[in-house]
Formats: sequence, structure tokens, C-alpha cells
Amino acid sequence: MGRWGLPVNIVAVVWGVSMALNLAWPRSAVYGDPWYNTWGAFVYIGIILGSGLGWYFVKGRNHIGTLNSHVAETVAEVGADG
Repeated sequence: MGRWGLPVNIVAVVWGVSMALNLAWPRSAVYGDPWYNTWGAFVYIGIILGSGLGWYFVKGRNHIGTLNSHVAETVAEVGADG
């Protein structure tokens, strides 16, 4: 796509987010009267996001790193081996 790649991707992301919001938007005519049906998409997304962020701040940030097999070799290590 060349130089059109970034603008096309930006439009695609904006379109996808707007469609997700359109589908999740609370409408009693579509989802019914109970609040959990009407607001369910936002409630469940909030629960999933909140639990993920909670795990990250309590435990995850101390355990996230780079695998040894994925660590790049430094110039000094390459020179010592070769």
C-alpha cells in the first residue's frame, strides 16, 4: 500500500471502534428492559478490563519480561563468541 498504508489503517480502526460502539450501545428496543441486557456489553468489557488491569498492577508487572531465547545478543557477546 505504500504511503496509503497508515491512513487506510487509521480509517479501519476508527470504523471498527465505531461499529463496536454502535453494536454495544444500550437500546431497550433491541436488548430489552433489564439493565443487565441493555448495558451488558459495557459491563462485561469493564469487568474484563478491570480484572486484567488489577492482575497487572498486583502481580503481572513484576513477572513480565523477555524470554531468554528472545533476548538480542549484544555486540560484546557476539565478539566474544566469534
